[in-house]
Amino acid sequence: DYSVAFHNAYRELAGKYQVPLVPFMLLNVIGNPEMMQPDRAHPNAAGARAIADNIWPYLDDLLQSIAGRHAHPASR
Repeated sequence: DYSVAFHNAYRELAGKYQVPLVPFMLLNVIGNPEMMQPDRAHPNAAGARAIADNIWPYLDDLLQSIAGRHAHPASR
């Protein structure tokens, strides 16, 4: 099935490149008229903010991980 293969491709790429997979960045946006522009295809400002809020925890974890790997001991 195309949709299963499509979703699996994201999972495989995330694993290959060792980056977090955001399960569904449009959570609480798609289907919510308060989050969408009149065309119902694109998020408005509130929708964009909700998407950012959905993505941020995954990015924050990734950034913390990267920062931890590149941290230098304090100079004495």
